[in-house]
Amino acid sequence: MDIRTSRPGNFFSFSNFLFTAIPIGPKGKNSNYPCITLNKYGKGRVIFIAGEIFKTYWEKNDPYLKYLIRNLVNLVTKEKLLEVEAPPCIEVSLFQKENKKVLHLVNSHTEKALSGVCFAEDIPPIYEIEVRLEVEKKPKGIIQQPEKKEIEFTYKEGYIEFKVPDVKIHTVIEVMEK
Repeated sequence: MDIRTSRPGNFFSFSNFLFTAIPIGPKGKNSNYPCITLNKYGKGRVIFIAGEIFKTYWEKNDPYLKYLIRNLVNLVTKEKLLEVEAPPCIEVSLFQKENKKVLHLVNSHTEKALSGVCFAEDIPPIYEIEVRLEVEKKPKGIIQQPEKKEIEFTYKEGYIEFKVPDVKIHTVIEVMEK
């Protein structure tokens, strides 16, 4: 199994896994100890990261950290509640509300800035976003709001798959449970 970022790097083996060495290391002395470890715990696996990786990602917006985090999550999760294939500008949140799941997709199309000020003069729509969502049983239907557009979906073994036709700035997908 590989853990790799998109950037070519120096790969070294660590217990049957390959890790990439991002060429910018933390401040301090070099150490012979790993900064990321993967261990078995009960029936699952757990990852320990020595450092503030999420804070660093939030402050620096380094896409390679995002890829590293994604790959680490993929290592320890077999099945996911929600998977969305979309560009990084799409922010996703999922809620349960009464008898439906509500999926919000927001096209931010801006870069985070340390100053806290972000500008977007033009926000191009994003098309054909693929979604895979775990459900207890086959839903009654899927509606895109505010357009009230019905979305076709497939249901198989506790998951639905569908494509969101477009996200201009914000769209809501309602998965209507029976």
